[in-house]
Amino acid sequence: MYNRTMTTPVTNDLSERELDILRLVATGLSNKEIAQKLYISPNTVKVHLRNIFAKIGVLSRTEAALYAINHGLVKTSPPAPSFSIPISTPESSYEERAAEPPQPKTKPRPVLKWVLFASAAFLLLALLVLGWARMDLYLNPEPTPQPTQVIAFFPLLVSPTSTPLPRWQALPSMPTPRSKLAAVALNSLVYAIGGETAQGVSASLEIFDPASSTWNEGKSKPIPVSEIQAAVLGGKIYVPGGRQENGKASQSLEIYDPIDDSWESGPDLPYPVSAYALAAFEGKLYLFGGWDGNTIYDRVLEYDPALKTWSERTPLLSPRYAAAAAVAGGKIYVLGGFDGQNPLTRNETYIPSLEGSAASPWGAATPLPEGRYAMGAASIADSILVIGGVPPSSSTATSYQFFPSTSTWTELEQPSQQLWAYLASVPLDQNILALGGLQNNQVSGVMQTYQAVYTVLIPIVR
Repeated sequence: MYNRTMTTPVTNDLSERELDILRLVATGLSNKEIAQKLYISPNTVKVHLRNIFAKIGVLSRTEAALYAINHGLVKTSPPAPSFSIPISTPESSYEERAAEPPQPKTKPRPVLKWVLFASAAFLLLALLVLGWARMDLYLNPEPTPQPTQVIAFFPLLVSPTSTPLPRWQALPSMPTPRSKLAAVALNSLVYAIGGETAQGVSASLEIFDPASSTWNEGKSKPIPVSEIQAAVLGGKIYVPGGRQENGKASQSLEIYDPIDDSWESGPDLPYPVSAYALAAFEGKLYLFGGWDGNTIYDRVLEYDPALKTWSERTPLLSPRYAAAAAVAGGKIYVLGGFDGQNPLTRNETYIPSLEGSAASPWGAATPLPEGRYAMGAASIADSILVIGGVPPSSSTATSYQFFPSTSTWTELEQPSQQLWAYLASVPLDQNILALGGLQNNQVSGVMQTYQAVYTVLIPIVR
């Protein structure tokens, strides 16, 4: 069991949820972005903000942000630019940080066009200031003090062709090589769950700490399963269904609590299923497609942790399994999959709030450049990265990045692994981690990180 005594500053009787929202306000996030971070609705954020303003005696978001900074709720120093997962001496041990409640992280704003416009404006301003300085030297030849250089930090989401620096880096491999596993990131730790090893279906839970670059062992999952995915809700990890050692699909829901390193059983799914796509969205789980070993499903399930109930939702546009799901731009994207004959290029959007309305909750987005299933997929900065998988032919599966704002796909720098499929991938800070899987039909424990976002430094002469 992992225990920790936290010393989070609590002022004016603010609840933990109110403190979380106040911290995010201080980072400049909008109500919608805060809602997405905390898996609540924007209206709930508004209600919390009214209560926070009343409790701390402020009238605006700016005053609230200053209050948070003055009371040490957020750090004001800008982060140093990095080109990999930062490895530094941890301020707390793995056991301590595993017990932390979920802490929101500031993510870079995804509006690439706006950032490029702002960058160009700053460069133009710098040129104007330099021109003025040269004119001043011409008119006043006496020595003048050297201008002060100020470094501006702009987190940019860019095409991999715009930087010569390697985007893929190797990290310590998993202690237990496996494929068809689930993985999530929670409180800056990466949890690798279940899957299939060379010896058979696994119940293993292994936890990676990027701060110390080490793996630790957690409590094994009660039911060993493969062909699974996992998602985080309320600081806990949910793992539904999966394929068991006997080859049959499970309909159990098992929930892991990292605070005390324990598993509990949730309500069973309506039917046994594995090789599904899974996403957490606005405080609920959404499970898409999958199969039971014989039947390929088009069924969609919604799980409400508050009511502890599963509900059927509008089916997929076609049956599939081994697809991927990721959240971007306020929608769930369901990508690729296998229909029993071919890898699919499908890229479809699902909006749960449209359930029960006249409009269909399903829509079409730009298809994948090539058919794909059993790939890793994760979202970062309102884009979706698709890594590896099984393509239509035996050739290596090209990795891609999808930008919903422009409905375009961009080819990524490719990882060194060839024929990488049945892997797991998770977003962590500015990076996407890809781990496990099959490489040339051999079970692998490899883990690599791809830097999807990096910081550009633009000097401004003042």
